[in-house]
Amino acid sequence: MFTLERAADAWLADGIALLAPPEESEEPERTEIGGEVPTQLPEAPAYGVWGHVSFEGAPLERFRVVALQQVNLPQRAEPQPFEFAESAGNFALSTLLPGTWRLFVLADGFAVAKSDLVVVAPGSAQRIDFALERGATVSGSVLDAATGAPVPGAYLVSESDTQVAVLSLDADDNAGFDRATVGFGNGNFRFEHLASGDQILRASASGYGAAWIDVAALAPGEERRDVVLRLPRTGRIEGSVLDAAGLPVPEVMVIASTADFERKRPCLTYRRAIGDDAGRYVLPDLGAGAWAVLNFGGVANLRDGQYAPEFALATVRVGEATTVDFHAKRPKKVLSGVVRDANGAPLANLGLMVAPKGASDPSKESGWNQTSTAADGSYRLADVEPGEYDLYVSWAGPVELVFVETFDVVARGDAVHDVTLGSGELRGRVLDGVRERPMESAVLVLYTFDSNGVRNFTGKVLTDAEGRYTLRPVPDGRHQVWAYSSQEAYGEEWREITVREGVASGELDFTLQPGGAILVQVRAGAEPLAGAQVQFFDERGLEAQFSDRNATDASGSYLVVGIKPGRWRVSASDAAGRTVATEVDVTAGARALAELDFGVR
Repeated sequence: MFTLERAADAWLADGIALLAPPEESEEPERTEIGGEVPTQLPEAPAYGVWGHVSFEGAPLERFRVVALQQVNLPQRAEPQPFEFAESAGNFALSTLLPGTWRLFVLADGFAVAKSDLVVVAPGSAQRIDFALERGATVSGSVLDAATGAPVPGAYLVSESDTQVAVLSLDADDNAGFDRATVGFGNGNFRFEHLASGDQILRASASGYGAAWIDVAALAPGEERRDVVLRLPRTGRIEGSVLDAAGLPVPEVMVIASTADFERKRPCLTYRRAIGDDAGRYVLPDLGAGAWAVLNFGGVANLRDGQYAPEFALATVRVGEATTVDFHAKRPKKVLSGVVRDANGAPLANLGLMVAPKGASDPSKESGWNQTSTAADGSYRLADVEPGEYDLYVSWAGPVELVFVETFDVVARGDAVHDVTLGSGELRGRVLDGVRERPMESAVLVLYTFDSNGVRNFTGKVLTDAEGRYTLRPVPDGRHQVWAYSSQEAYGEEWREITVREGVASGELDFTLQPGGAILVQVRAGAEPLAGAQVQFFDERGLEAQFSDRNATDASGSYLVVGIKPGRWRVSASDAAGRTVATEVDVTAGARALAELDFGVR
């Protein structure tokens, strides 16, 4: 059944689903989740996923299987629940579309069990068995971060056990696919039946921002006590939505999502609001920091299945209202065209972004504009000013992008610009050197050297659950590929690659090892210096970029976690262009301090 909150969930989930199918094997794969289970099963179905659910070797009679497809924009993915009763522990899913899925099994009194990625292919069936456990318990308290006072009735959710990729701050929006509990009136909580292993818990409450905590290495049956989550004070985002005639758009749905597009946590957090008849909306109780704001338009469009939200970035500050208006402009220019691959075939469902040449901030205010190609590969952007633009493509939503070319939008008439992508691509894997397994959601950054030897940013992608990545299109020439861990403190690695006639030479796989951290503290005399630009150079003099904007916060600090052991040169530049630098030694598992002082101004 259609709901507005599920529409928002689906669009956001599409934007962060970055999982490609693993290579098919000749033998059917059997995955066993948990301990040993009985092997007496009915005859395998001709298509889909089937298996057995048990507890301590005995079949479970009643359980629920939730299937979540891993898809990319602009497709939609919603959890699909299947109830099983008196099934002797057996289940079969024969209605799943071909693609890549993750399965969750839920039963009263048990922890959630989830599968690895499952590739559903036409004409084949895959068996997956689940052995459930009672799980672990986490107890503790939720406190006001400013005063230390208990926060009654907090909403706590396990992002690790939840069956969706996005989680609303409003429990009602999560439609029963969250693994959650509610805190007691004295601020304490008790969270039972959590899956063993690492857990990420989120807490929220009315009037507060959300807080997260990592609970590591839970053992089956363990009770972890005295876990404390501290909820911060909040700000809000508000604004209005007007059409091209300057008239308000009533009943628009606007959401604010955390900007964790590199999936450092399992889920994106969001809040949803419906605007009034005057086109005004308010998104309250948002924690300080960066938020992505999406305008889905009138709710009638959502009921028609139209998901093409307008996007903006905003910074929330405690106690303040941040204004984000969506005021449609009368079209300046219409830019249209067709995107094709190197063989001339149209590319459907491809993200396409244009930005004024050199505009590095991908925000609405800086002139970035984005759309997706239609089934015939065509695209249309209706609000483009004449000028020179950089064009990027994305195969997996806003988290990934690869530069294609620079082109001109002419001043007269509508602009038509067809795009043909080159055949060059770089493929490889990123591995965890400690656990000797694939590293999911590792970040790959591509740089290309121009004819003068200057290194320029070309693209960024993430690895899938098998640790695989693909950078495309990649032009002929000399390149650097950097690999970073987005979730743990592993050091970066890089390779230099040459592409000739679309073919790469050189090693494309990376193995990341534990790294350290550098805390940078910048001051001007006795005063901390906010907004200083920080740069990091390794022993070879190569700059490593650890975020989109390496800048100090209000306390003059900047922390980078996950930096390769060795000697590093750290420099900072102030608004006047002055630069100071120092060198520090980084060791695995330790934090180095880099203190930089511009002196008294």
